[in-house]
Amino acid sequence: MNRYPPDADYKNMSVAILPRAAEFRYLESSHDARSVAVSSTRGLYLVHLDKPDTYTTLKVPTSKGGLIAFGPEDDLLAHLAGRYLTVFPIREPDKPIFVNRIEGKYRYTALAVAGNANQPKFALGDTSGVVTLIDNGAFPLEESWSINGPVDTIALTQDQRFCLFSGRVAGEVAIWDITAGVGRSLSEVGSATVITLSGDGKQAISGTSSGTVYVHDVESRELLRTFEVHTAPIVELRVLNSKGAVLSRDETGTARIFSLQGRESPKSFDVTPNRNGRLLITPDASKMVLLVGEILGTYAFPELKSEIQATEYATKRLALVGDSGVGKSTLGWRIAHSEFKPQESTHGQQFWVIDKLSTVRPDGVEVSAVLWDFAGQPEYRLVHSLFLEDIDVALVLFDASRQEEVLAGVEYWIKHLRSDTGALPDAILVGSRSDRGLAAISKEEIETFCHDNGMKLGYVETSAATGAGIDKLLQKIENAIEQQPVQVTVSTEAFQEVKQRVIRLKSSADSAAKALVPVDQLVEIVNKERGKSVPKELLVAAVRALRNHGYLGVLADSSLTQYVLFSPDLMISLASSVILEARRNPKGLGALSESDILQGRIVFPEIAGMTREQQRILLDAVVLLFISRDLCFRESLGSETFLVFPALINQGISLAKRRDTDDFVTYRISGNVENVYSALVVLLGYTNTFKRAKHWRDNAEYELDSDQICGFRQIARASGVVDIVLSYAPPTSVSARLLFQGLVEEFLKRRNIMIERFPSVSCNACKYIQERSTVVRRMTERRTFINCEECGERSPLPSITIVELPGQIDGEVQVQQRVARGRSAYQSALVHVKSIARDRGLTKPTCFISYAWGQWDDDKWVHQLARDLEVADVAVILDVWNNSSAGASVPRFLERIDKSDFIIVVGSPAYRQKYENDVSEFGSIVAAEVDLINNRMTGRESNKSSVLPLLRSGTRQHSLPPLLQGRVTYDMTTEENYFPRLLDIVLTLFKLDFQDATVENLRERFRI
Repeated sequence: MNRYPPDADYKNMSVAILPRAAEFRYLESSHDARSVAVSSTRGLYLVHLDKPDTYTTLKVPTSKGGLIAFGPEDDLLAHLAGRYLTVFPIREPDKPIFVNRIEGKYRYTALAVAGNANQPKFALGDTSGVVTLIDNGAFPLEESWSINGPVDTIALTQDQRFCLFSGRVAGEVAIWDITAGVGRSLSEVGSATVITLSGDGKQAISGTSSGTVYVHDVESRELLRTFEVHTAPIVELRVLNSKGAVLSRDETGTARIFSLQGRESPKSFDVTPNRNGRLLITPDASKMVLLVGEILGTYAFPELKSEIQATEYATKRLALVGDSGVGKSTLGWRIAHSEFKPQESTHGQQFWVIDKLSTVRPDGVEVSAVLWDFAGQPEYRLVHSLFLEDIDVALVLFDASRQEEVLAGVEYWIKHLRSDTGALPDAILVGSRSDRGLAAISKEEIETFCHDNGMKLGYVETSAATGAGIDKLLQKIENAIEQQPVQVTVSTEAFQEVKQRVIRLKSSADSAAKALVPVDQLVEIVNKERGKSVPKELLVAAVRALRNHGYLGVLADSSLTQYVLFSPDLMISLASSVILEARRNPKGLGALSESDILQGRIVFPEIAGMTREQQRILLDAVVLLFISRDLCFRESLGSETFLVFPALINQGISLAKRRDTDDFVTYRISGNVENVYSALVVLLGYTNTFKRAKHWRDNAEYELDSDQICGFRQIARASGVVDIVLSYAPPTSVSARLLFQGLVEEFLKRRNIMIERFPSVSCNACKYIQERSTVVRRMTERRTFINCEECGERSPLPSITIVELPGQIDGEVQVQQRVARGRSAYQSALVHVKSIARDRGLTKPTCFISYAWGQWDDDKWVHQLARDLEVADVAVILDVWNNSSAGASVPRFLERIDKSDFIIVVGSPAYRQKYENDVSEFGSIVAAEVDLINNRMTGRESNKSSVLPLLRSGTRQHSLPPLLQGRVTYDMTTEENYFPRLLDIVLTLFKLDFQDATVENLRERFRI
């Protein structure tokens, strides 16, 4: 590999000495590679690279090491520090175009510029995950929806139509169509670290923590090409001035220059990283700029030669779906192995690589096909709905030998396969078991069914037993694959060689014990077979690439040791077994003890032959899957924490508990509907909007206040279609109903479903609210009026509204949506915390929360804090829980406080006031609590460290007792700090060292 710069070239370095005693934050190059801007805590500096040993100091309102961005025409430089946006013309940088104060609730973390110096537009990303567009008057024009974490990088197209943004915590890339006011995340990108745009703004280029680079069409969001050219997280992406070329650099210093068309082998060079400095490569790849301390060095690049050979390949994903018992697995075996072999009903999923469908295209791209067999039983649909995206060809089976309900279940799978736009992937209707007799339906009827449901590839009748129709089916699949666009992956020969060896090892993993192998052990096996050493990072990158195509899984234990799961379908089968176990809950609650799962007290047949360590890794991964996908929520009962699956609750709402409610809006949802109800229950419960929630089978109720109650129910209709009906109990206010509706819509819009909205309709004459089902039926029939059921008067009907993709969100809906996403991320983090605690044998900590009870807002906030700690397996002592009953013993309660492992002090002005006994002539319980706290604070350091000051409002001086003011304080005065600091508190309660590599990694992943 080219190593750059070689030692001999250091003498050719041009150096600028910037002001000392400054912390340098950001380094950015102009698009024409003529200038570099540097921001620091002492100011902003502009270096012209034709004279790289000199610089110009630019005047900014505040020196906080602000964000910097050049305009696309290089005629302006924008600087954002604190709340101040300053814009400088490049030709006269000492004369700012304007300085504006930007209002906002959150700290800004990313900046992009479009337009020119006369009419610029700016995109500002913040810590809440929202992007705000502003003009040159600093007037907020629009706001995007939020991603789940701070925005790290932004790209804005020159025509100002599209905005791309991403964050390492969220791991997603969002494309916002500003003109249409809608947006969507790129599903393939799950660990984005940096993004940019192609020169024409038509392609989105994203780098990931796995070292993969993805290229998407901005407008269609279609994945165009994938580049497997790095083995470490990517930290820099730049589009070069040369046509269609991109430069990428990873955190190890390895850099690649490659064509977006993928026709040329990537050029490679290595830059030794300096963790104490900043480094960039100019867009024309002519210079490298390195900032270490106050020294800014500039080097000239030599002409690079390709030293690695590239290969191109693609994978086509085929899905075998249909109801249970129609012969999917037997047909799948026949397709894969060209022989008949009876198969038992699939539990979970299984897949085969279909060699006979693999081919090499005329342009040299190797195309392989993988066939996935999905179990058809209804109890597995909850899990399968997570994995039915990005299907290239679907084989929808029915049993052709049935005499009744021949096409039963087919409509469900067709609707389930449709995307949020209603589009169906290439699909073939397959009749199985034709050798057992003729179907009780004519081929004309079947062809009509295919036409009406958009199954353009038509119908094939097959028999796995005799082989009849198999060749015709394979030909249809092959024709479909040939006509589809191919999402090419550009890889290296070394990558490909390692991947092929791993695939061969996968085929020999014929037992449960061999299905999960540590990466280090896999390196030894591959090296032994290969006869020469494979770098571990190359093998890990190859394994991740195979994971992206569905061949393997990559898991980790609590100490971050990575494992390769040779059978990814094993985890899906295990997840299905957990669902079945929750369904067996004797009280019909759809719940399981989390500790029973994680401690292995429930026996699951899929992992029976594995070691205890392997079982724990897979169980941790399954629980994380459920929580991160919002399929379940945690509920504490006494000392036990349960995972509750809303979709599995069998308890119906009794007449005694049923409220008189009015329906006010109906959503008809089609597509991937299996997890819609679960996700709504989980995400609504994660907000801070509701005092309490109640759940029954297909019903949920939420109390905003004692007389402010909203709810929703799910009504199953045809296969793949459900109605979500919102209701309220009078006298719930209009504002409460609109907040509830706004939250429901925002959570629905983020799912891959089609949503139609039907409002309630009242008579214009007598105001009688019309029957919901009648309104929905007539609107669906495109009727324009309805006759009142009460007085007979005719009233107009509105048109059906298609609920669009996420766009601008206002007010409290946006706040609570952000809270729900933060709590969801926190719940996912707890899986890792509990795994660490279990594997290290840590005991459940006890914690007392001291606060100024009696303040409504503070009480509500503290009670939520206590619940959030309880689901982390912390035993919480709280006055209203442990000392609120009449006749309770205060001395005994104070004794419990004294024996607790930790005390959390919730600082606020009211707390300080009660501490000083100024609120009652008899003193306060808070003062007695603080006496116990002071005893710890005047003891040994181990005692002092058991008191955790938390700032809820105000300042340290005005909210905390004197002895606590000098301690490290958890600042939770802002909403954006709540979940990161909450995770810190949990880690502290379990006495986990922040310097521990495992803990450090966990905090970094959640950007603590």
